[in-house]
Amino acid sequence: MQESVLERITADKRPITEWIDDALGIVPRLYEHDPELSRRAERVLHGIASSAANLDCIRTDDRSAPMTDAPAEAILRYLFARWPETRKELSRVVAGRGR
Repeated sequence: MQESVLERITADKRPITEWIDDALGIVPRLYEHDPELSRRAERVLHGIASSAANLDCIRTDDRSAPMTDAPAEAILRYLFARWPETRKELSRVVAGRGR
């Protein structure tokens, strides 16, 4: 089975902060032809960043939440399971599709 683009970019062993910084850094270059898509990408990435930063708080209610220093792929897997719409929106943005 072929890996999707989303699976490939989220299978990252680096810290989530580095993953988000890199993703945010390429958004303007990738989507400079489509300002709305660029704004949606920034929104979803900032949402992921906010949720990842709050993992310590989330873990008080959900012990399955990964530690903040876990690899990006583990944090993203958890966030996408907890908030499936985030995964769907990131998938649409990566594919360059509308809502």
